[in-house]
Amino acid sequence: MARVNDLLNISGSVGNLVFYQRNGINYVRTKPSSHKDAKTDKQLIARGRFAGSNRFYDMIKVDIFRQVWKMAAKGTGKNAKNLFTQHNIYAFGKDKEVVDYGRLRFSSGLLPLPDNIQIERHNKRDYLLQWDYDATKAIGAPNDRLYIVELRQEDQQEDHTTVFYETGIYRSEGKALFSTSYDSDNKTQLYCFWGNEQDS
Repeated sequence: MARVNDLLNISGSVGNLVFYQRNGINYVRTKPSSHKDAKTDKQLIARGRFAGSNRFYDMIKVDIFRQVWKMAAKGTGKNAKNLFTQHNIYAFGKDKEVVDYGRLRFSSGLLPLPDNIQIERHNKRDYLLQWDYDATKAIGAPNDRLYIVELRQEDQQEDHTTVFYETGIYRSEGKALFSTSYDSDNKTQLYCFWGNEQDS
């Protein structure tokens, strides 16, 4: 790969050379002499994880989800989808499916989680989420708003049903009562994060 100081507006390939830009800088490289589609277990796992993460991002057509990752991607040199994949790729396996729900992240910001988060289920759909809030500790802002994500996989379906709730509850309130859309069981995952207009 060579860096080119003065180059006309050329992109693509010319003969055995490939012209492209990265971060506003022009580069030229030669085409590889041959391509082998290696299929080792390690490579297949990496491909499956990447494809699974990308498909999962495309599946969630929720404005607040896209806004969160678009805001987080500012200044990183990545787009929202690439940043989501960077943070979530290890949640997926070789077959493009979620294999570790504990690794899924629906936000990528600077707002911390509060201390001592606890959740109680009152019945199949109603929950009480509680956390500690101490204004003297300065863990987040009192007007950080709570968001709940409900993720559910139905039987015989590859895709998940994802519901985002803007609870209207502030960090300073210390608790939130909310209801899910579905009867909660081992196919339902709940996630929470805090958002603020000043931060992602």
